[in-house]
Amino acid sequence: MLKNHLLIAFRNLIKQKFYSFLNVFGLAIGLSATLLIGLYIHHELSYDNFHENAERLVKADIALRQGSGDEIRVNVTPDILLGAFAKEFPEVAGGVRLFDPSGFRPSVLEVAGQVYDQPNFIYADSTFFDVFSFSLIAGNPETALSQPNQLVLTEATATKYFNNVNPIGEEVKVNGKVYMITGIMEDAPDNSTIRPTMVASSSSHAGFSRDTWGSANYMTYLLLEENVDLATLQSKIQPFMVRQGVSRPADGMFFNIILTPMKDLRLFSPVNSTSDIKFVVIFSAIALLILFIAVINYVNLATARSTSRAKEVGIRKSVGALRPQLLSQFLMESLFLAVVSAVVALVLSILLLPTFNQLTGKEFTDADILTPLTLQFMGLLTLFIGLLAGIYPALVLTLYKPSQVLKGEFKSSAQGSWLRQILVVLQFSISVFLIISTLVMSKQLKHVQSKELGYDRENVLVVPVKSKLIKGAEAFKSEIINSTVAESISIVGEPPSNIQGGYSARVPGMPEGQYNNVTAVAVDNEYVRTMKMQLLAGSELSAMDVVLADSGQYAFVVNESFLEDFDLELASAIGTPVVMNGRKGEIKGVVEDFHFRPLHQKIAPLVLFPEEQWAYSYALVRISRADPESLTALQDKWLAMEPSMPFTYDFLDVTYNSLYQSETRLAGIFGVFSTVGILIACLGLVGLVSFTAVQKSKEIGIRKVMGASVSQVLNLMMRDFAKLILVSFVISAPLGYVIMGRWLQNFEYKTTIGILPVVLAFGITMLIALVAISYQVIKAATADPIKVLRDE
Repeated sequence: MLKNHLLIAFRNLIKQKFYSFLNVFGLAIGLSATLLIGLYIHHELSYDNFHENAERLVKADIALRQGSGDEIRVNVTPDILLGAFAKEFPEVAGGVRLFDPSGFRPSVLEVAGQVYDQPNFIYADSTFFDVFSFSLIAGNPETALSQPNQLVLTEATATKYFNNVNPIGEEVKVNGKVYMITGIMEDAPDNSTIRPTMVASSSSHAGFSRDTWGSANYMTYLLLEENVDLATLQSKIQPFMVRQGVSRPADGMFFNIILTPMKDLRLFSPVNSTSDIKFVVIFSAIALLILFIAVINYVNLATARSTSRAKEVGIRKSVGALRPQLLSQFLMESLFLAVVSAVVALVLSILLLPTFNQLTGKEFTDADILTPLTLQFMGLLTLFIGLLAGIYPALVLTLYKPSQVLKGEFKSSAQGSWLRQILVVLQFSISVFLIISTLVMSKQLKHVQSKELGYDRENVLVVPVKSKLIKGAEAFKSEIINSTVAESISIVGEPPSNIQGGYSARVPGMPEGQYNNVTAVAVDNEYVRTMKMQLLAGSELSAMDVVLADSGQYAFVVNESFLEDFDLELASAIGTPVVMNGRKGEIKGVVEDFHFRPLHQKIAPLVLFPEEQWAYSYALVRISRADPESLTALQDKWLAMEPSMPFTYDFLDVTYNSLYQSETRLAGIFGVFSTVGILIACLGLVGLVSFTAVQKSKEIGIRKVMGASVSQVLNLMMRDFAKLILVSFVISAPLGYVIMGRWLQNFEYKTTIGILPVVLAFGITMLIALVAISYQVIKAATADPIKVLRDE
């Protein structure tokens, strides 16, 4: 019987090629989209699961609040924390500290006399390989980081610099210090939050031995004992901080350590996450919506097509076929089509994988699609859809008596018609919602990219520099400007697109011991001019201010928000004494507020100040033109001045736009999958129009015989479907407007939704739908009525 069912299913697939194509291709697109998004979601949720001790690993972060100010979270901790916690809390079995010097300036690697910009170079305690599950290919994990000036390379890094030669025992320089290579570790998997290229022993860096609470530069990971209740451990930390004198509630100083499970760092940590659980939820919703559209489409076409087989059912029942046999036949055909769709979906997914990787920034391979877990998921999903699509027509058709069907008394029920209309409305409601979302996201991104920031980000290069350049900064800057390409140059601690330095400051008149949180960055005397900022009062820093900073005499330039936060007036602010993290000086100038953080955040109080040479990491070079010849000329001049550091750069406007990478990707994904949703919905609409045209063929023939024009027939056919799309719009437009309004609340500085995205969504949907069904409608309207009415 199974063979016979499959044979009939195959014959029907071949016989009704048009409907079969619509059914198979529509479902395949939906399954493929769901599979690809499922890969993304599974990957996001799998971060750091590969560590053997993943369930026992937590990361320590600082939570700091002064007075009535907001709490600040910082992802680094003091060097003393690991030892203090291991001694105080029996729940702590061990741990490891990491230090990333790129937070201050990029690392420079020197191999065989050649210099390279080396990202992701870190220092780590000797327990690195005990705590984390990074395997050594060569070297001893017990001793690889036990002594000063030892270095472990990842496999990719070793191959890059040493090809196939074993580098164990070789010496290289990193940031001017000589290290011996003692190990080669496997490359960190792409679902790891820690992805170093080089790991140096912590004893190579003096900061690890300071043993103080007063400096926080280290990422601390704790390995807990088995079955530790994290909430109980967390409750013990604040009293310990008070006993240590670090947290002083009586003085308005609240200092705490927050522990976050390592498996939560990627998606749930406010200071460690490189993604967001909201994106996982949104992508899951998109996958479900696309799958829902595809399933609706599949069920709709299956139920519509099944009514044309009523006579077949009547004949089979009249010759003795039992209802269970007919039920199994319809279910088998539905499952057969679903399986064919699943196979096509797998092929589509593999073909579309490079595009999907580019869209999401992932690096999935064909092997990720063909895993047993993926195939099991696809199998269960296919079984569910096949049964869902086949059960309704099977139950309805097998209920009718053969005599009714063979006499022509069987008609497509009004209930079935209403079901199909409801399903069409649901399809297009989802599609319209996705289009509205895409248009609003695109509008906000355009707003972000075109917004006046308070400085000029065009034609500015961000170039890493060595701190020793600061000593000869003026001569160095003169040489660069004499290259005729550079208009001005400023040496700074952080680029203005994303300043992160957290400080605390006070001015006269504040209660004793009270400090307000501010953001601050070390700059030189050319900063305001190079970035073309607006000075509102006083003057910018001078070359002498930079020199005097070495002796502890500071001058500060603040923004408008600083004045507001400290209750200062612009007219009298100049000369106001300021104490900031031990630095004492006066306000020398006030600049207009400028955006130094992503537009998700409100402009905060900011201080620009000169500092000792260690605080400077980048040169901001404003160039007159950005053509390749100019950049090459600048590079030659730069390397002539500083040959020990590679000339690498980013354009400031590119750096700024990268702050909105997640939103850009989200908008791109919404755009792609709203197109997919419309495509699937239109495929279903084409099938339903074709089915309706066949059902109404005699009515159309009679109308034409009675004098109806082609345009009148077109209006008759399209009117009902246009109404369904209009109903879809009425449902989805308010929903899209409300949800996207909430999404915009993530931005402190945002655009308005307006009416245009909603109108465009309706116009796009209506136009695509009418174009999709026009061929079938015109074909029915122009058919010869004589042939239609003669056919019996």
